[in-house]
Amino acid sequence: MGCASSKQDELPAVALCRERCVFLDEAIHQCYALAEAHLAYVHSLRAVGASLHRFFDQDLTYSAAGPPSPVLNLPAKRKGDPEPSGSPPEILIFLCHEPELALQEAIRKDARDQPPGIGSSLG
Repeated sequence: MGCASSKQDELPAVALCRERCVFLDEAIHQCYALAEAHLAYVHSLRAVGASLHRFFDQDLTYSAAGPPSPVLNLPAKRKGDPEPSGSPPEILIFLCHEPELALQEAIRKDARDQPPGIGSSLG
């Protein structure tokens, strides 16, 4: 007995048990690696969230205190374009965050371009 290896070490059941122990050790290490990767991912999400928060705060601060938005007047026609049968009213495009101003201006412009009697009340 003593130092000599036992016959039980050569049994297939013992070899299978040793393989299972190796697989369990590997699974435990993989579990820890997954937890570390998940923690790193959560930290990166937190950093991205903070960056997005700063970006939108700066954008809102700039848009609230910024200059008024520019107006782009488009020409009625380009050189070389054929004359249309009925020319549409000139379109003003507002490059801004105030679409209601653009709508009001378009309504006023449309009312000025209409012939008298159209759109007036029946009184």
